[in-house]
Amino acid sequence: MILHVINDDLSGGAQVLVGGYLETNHHWCCLSVKKLSQDSKYLSGSQEVHGGLFQISTLMWIVKNYRKIKIVHAHLFPTLYLAVFIFPFKLKIFTEHSTFNRRQNYSILRIIDSFFYSRYAKVVCIS
Repeated sequence: MILHVINDDLSGGAQVLVGGYLETNHHWCCLSVKKLSQDSKYLSGSQEVHGGLFQISTLMWIVKNYRKIKIVHAHLFPTLYLAVFIFPFKLKIFTEHSTFNRRQNYSILRIIDSFFYSRYAKVVCIS
């Protein structure tokens, strides 16, 4: 199982990309950090979607399905950090959806980001 971790289901480039994944017949799952809206386009597909990372039901789903998850594909900030902590022993991929982010303006954040980027098997940047 490939688990996509994203901030929310609002409109945006990353959200459209993950929504496209969920419409395919492959076994994808989606975990949204924020609670999904009632009219979320993610909920219309046939794939598993879990919203609200810190809700008990979502945490229980993670514990129950941890062994089934083979790849964790994180999108956007702060999932860059969260996926490393929640899935420390899983193969992780991160997609940076911009070639520049404001965190690059601060040297301490560049160091922190470098540490977290190093925990991913692949980092892909699309713009």
